[in-house]
Formats: sequence, C-alpha cells, structure tokens
Amino acid sequence: MFNAGKLTKTMLLGCISDKFSPFGKWDPPICALPKFWEIWPKTILIRNIQKLVTINERFIKIIGIVFIIFMVLLSIPISFLDKKMGGAYGTVNQNDFIDNYFGNITASANLSRAYPPMPIRAKNPVSVDKEKLGRLLFFDPILSGDNTISCAHCHHPDLGFTDNRALSMGQGALV
Repeated sequence: MFNAGKLTKTMLLGCISDKFSPFGKWDPPICALPKFWEIWPKTILIRNIQKLVTINERFIKIIGIVFIIFMVLLSIPISFLDKKMGGAYGTVNQNDFIDNYFGNITASANLSRAYPPMPIRAKNPVSVDKEKLGRLLFFDPILSGDNTISCAHCHHPDLGFTDNRALSMGQGALV
C-alpha cells in the first residue's frame, strides 16, 4: 500500500512552511529562517537597544520639560526681589557716592591733582597750526618705517598715550 503522506502547515519560531511529510509528525520542519539558538542573542541585543532608545527618548523629554519650566520661571518677574530695602538707594547720585566713598583715598594719596603745566620754550612758542600738524602726524602712518602703523597705533590718547600692555609690542610684534 502506498502512503500518500500528509500536507501540513508547520510553525516554528514564526516560520510557517507548507511541507510534505512522508513520515508523519516526526519529520523535522524545513524553514528559511535561522535556528532559534542562532537568533536568540540578536533578539536580546535588539530588545536592549529598544530599551536604550526608549530610555534616551524619556531622558530627552524630561530634559526638555525641565528646560521649559526653567525658562518659564526666568520669564516670571520675581516681585520680592524688587521690594524696598530701606534707605535712599534710588536717590543717590553715582558721582557723589564715588566722591564720598573714595574721597579719603584720593585725598590721602594726592590723586586729585591736575596735570603739571607743559613747559613752553621761548624760542619755540605753541601755536594752533603746530598743534594741528602734531595731531596729523601722530595719527598718520607715513612716519613709520613701512607706512603701516601710526604713533596712535600703540600710544592711545584715551589711555594717557600708553599702549595698556605690560610689554611693548613694537613694529611687527618684535620687542
């Protein structure tokens, strides 16, 4: 007698296969997917990565919420910082405060004195034309060796004609 066998649908690890089983139930299933022990470490890794991504997404959301709360709190005016502390802080003139606070220091060190008068030579009197020429030459780079820098490049009038450096740079940053 001829055993025609049996056509069955078998499912193993998500692999459904139609197979002809001439030997009944004990025929091993044929499947295109890898074996269970081959894919198990990969599924653990994928699950861990999914958990890690979920944790990272939660962390980013928490950081975003904390940042938004921080910005909202910064934008709210804090009225208790603006309350009156007593005294006449709003009416004090800054120059009066500096004079009163530092007055003893400047008086004791004789710092409030005026500049000494410039010596004027009898043979070379000061004139407006000489002052204009001096100002023009001071800010003109034509007096430098290579016509690139002027006297005012290092000697700043706002700084008492100093360069405000501990060491002189010189031309081309050479000392």
